[in-house]
Amino acid sequence: MLGGLCPFPLRLGSNNDADGVSAEQYSRTGSTLASCSMAAPLALVTFDTTGPSILSYNGQNGVGAFAEPAIAKIGIGVVTLTWSPAYSDAYETSYPWVGRSTLLTGHGASPVGATATINPSGVIQVKAYELGVGDVEGTFTLKVF
Repeated sequence: MLGGLCPFPLRLGSNNDADGVSAEQYSRTGSTLASCSMAAPLALVTFDTTGPSILSYNGQNGVGAFAEPAIAKIGIGVVTLTWSPAYSDAYETSYPWVGRSTLLTGHGASPVGATATINPSGVIQVKAYELGVGDVEGTFTLKVF
């Protein structure tokens, strides 16, 4: 596709640069490229702003009601999601909860948009709106990275 500009295929050879790359280097390069495009989210949350309520939760800290964040309604179509500052894995190793970015999608037939912002303490605020209407309620899925 890219011809001479493409770094692949690399030639397998000895550790000498003139002969190519070793099998270990080739494998490491491939796994590094794959990991760059397949980052697992910290959490995947489906919630409704009307209640507000969390409909489903799947995160690094667990699955279901015991692991989901606290949800609070601020106003029409505005909710906050608050996680505990740290979570433990199955081996009881504690990890800090640090969300860096979000991806938010709306459900339903009407074109509802939403924004999600993470404040410095890790609380995520979601604001739902519809163009020409203003703030609205809705169901959304949030991915936290």
